[in-house]
Amino acid sequence: MKAITLRVEWAYAVAHLGKTVENRVWYPPKGFTGDLAIHVGSTRSHTASEFIAGLGLALPDTLPTSVVVAVVHVDGHHIESECDRFGGCSPWAMFAEPGAKPLYHWELSHNRPLTPVPAGGALGLWELSPAVDLAVHAQLATAVAL
Repeated sequence: MKAITLRVEWAYAVAHLGKTVENRVWYPPKGFTGDLAIHVGSTRSHTASEFIAGLGLALPDTLPTSVVVAVVHVDGHHIESECDRFGGCSPWAMFAEPGAKPLYHWELSHNRPLTPVPAGGALGLWELSPAVDLAVHAQLATAVAL
């Protein structure tokens, strides 16, 4: 299964707070849709903490790192300038500063939180190791999508 590593707070938001957009400066690989494992990196993000608090949501004091915490379905993606075409964007959508690269909104659904599965991460999209993939699929067999 493909995976993506997110900063600690963003990964928690996907797994437990209903985050439905992943903001990236790059499109997912051409035609990519389907299941995507959410891996928690080891880096914290003050920006993420502020953004989440601005939505009126709270983060726990302690968050795991270097684990897979959820599987989501990537339904598609669009560039930030297309948000009006979709009738507005998710509250989780972010927009680039003027002059910066535009952001692409990966559309996420069918979130299935997991009991954390230890795993190393990587940049970009990457493949889960066979052992981690097996552990994730074992949990998916009983997971309920949020």
